[in-house]
Amino acid sequence: MTTTWTNREILKSYFRGIIDLQIEYMNNYPDMNNDYRRENEAFIKAVKTDLDVLLC
Repeated sequence: MTTTWTNREILKSYFRGIIDLQIEYMNNYPDMNNDYRRENEAFIKAVKTDLDVLLC
């Protein structure tokens, strides 16, 4: 079963600490390209970067 992450789910994953695992996976497999990645990779990385700056 495929999980479709909405922006809300991506934000929730940040606060649960799961987003680090997803970014690590994306960095380990740069050639893996699908619709989810094309639509969400930039947002996922921006959430991590921007919220780290604001909250740390």
